[in-house]
Amino acid sequence: MMTAEKKESCLSLMWSWNLENPLIFNFIAIYLGNIYAKYCEGLMSNNELHSKIRAEKFDLAIGESFFTSCHLGLYEAEWGIKKHIIISSSQMFSPHYELLGLDFPLTATPEMFADFSSFNLINRFKNWYYNWMAHFLLRRPFNLEQELFDVRYGKGVKDVLIYLINSLDFGHPRTSKVIELGGFSIPQFKALDEYWQNVMNQRKNTILISFGSMSKAYLMPDHYKANFIKIIQTYPDTTFIFKYEVDDGFGKDVDNLIINKWLPQPSLLVHPKMTGFITHGGLNSLTEGIFAGVPLLLIALFGDQKRHIEIATKVGFGKDVNKQLLGDYNYLRGAIDEVFFKSDKYKVAALRIRDSIKDAPNSNTTEQFIKHVEYAIKYGPQPMLNMLGQEQNFIEKNNLDLLLIGSILLVVYLYAVFKLFKYCCCRNKIIIGNEKKNE
Repeated sequence: MMTAEKKESCLSLMWSWNLENPLIFNFIAIYLGNIYAKYCEGLMSNNELHSKIRAEKFDLAIGESFFTSCHLGLYEAEWGIKKHIIISSSQMFSPHYELLGLDFPLTATPEMFADFSSFNLINRFKNWYYNWMAHFLLRRPFNLEQELFDVRYGKGVKDVLIYLINSLDFGHPRTSKVIELGGFSIPQFKALDEYWQNVMNQRKNTILISFGSMSKAYLMPDHYKANFIKIIQTYPDTTFIFKYEVDDGFGKDVDNLIINKWLPQPSLLVHPKMTGFITHGGLNSLTEGIFAGVPLLLIALFGDQKRHIEIATKVGFGKDVNKQLLGDYNYLRGAIDEVFFKSDKYKVAALRIRDSIKDAPNSNTTEQFIKHVEYAIKYGPQPMLNMLGQEQNFIEKNNLDLLLIGSILLVVYLYAVFKLFKYCCCRNKIIIGNEKKNE
């Protein structure tokens, strides 16, 4: 069991570790992969849980697929639930493609931890590397879990009804089973109460600073905090709302800084006086910023946040800020000026992407979700939607047998041509030799 002190120590590393370092990334991927397999082993042996779920006689199961597929094998075989839907709070990662019978487009779609949005030589190499690391983080745990219940349960993933993804992503291939519902997690925007209305109306501009629920702002290095305070004080016409989790005196003497442990973030972002959003680039924060139409200053701390940020910078409504330079006054203040005050290009791009999503066909993601769930309950599995090559082994999937046959035929053909050529040459020599003898 992790103590509170150890948990806090681990969370503080988000602010200092360079997670792009291959050694650190490799350690985290292998460590987490082993945890997922252990979790699956414990889940399979939990007979009390199995009994409770079977007793409920559920019609449909909806399960997360982000890191583990263990429960997918338990739905029907152990719990008697014949219909199930996979849902992901993030985008599809390369191992998910394989489970659904697809090939991940390694040279066309950035991997889960990619820090780029174009494919030059270096980035193609990095994407290959990240794909290799995805093996240890996701594909290897999937295989370990499969070994645990392969005989009893089978794979089961191919029989999923639909795969619902709550993400806004780069273009990528998908099957008819994959339904993207980006923005589904955003709650209905509620009117701000009197306190927050007064906060929003205090000054000409308002900037929201939040690093999500998992990352803790109070754990950032002290010189980062000091730099934020120094910069905030240089904007007297701007109110800064900062999500900060403890009462330790941070920013207590700064007039234009509002500190709070919890924020009505979606409702604050859509307020007309919201100038911009400084965030870690988590998927929910990114999506809320997009739906609010505000420009973003993005500081990736861990995980796939760097990939989310690349989407924002590619479209043009956000700017990437290196977390290791948060103590640099000129760097951070320059970024704030550029995105929120000196240029309107980020705001224009933010409004454009907001309106394009709002006007898109089937933009009501909640209604889509409900309809897909009702359809799944009514009609069950749809085998015709399975990819035909889903059961292919490595040799079949990569056409190695065809390549072998083709290579053999090519060798036979070349050998036959060689023998024919040799025969013709030798025959000509014999004819010429006979003619000389006759002379």
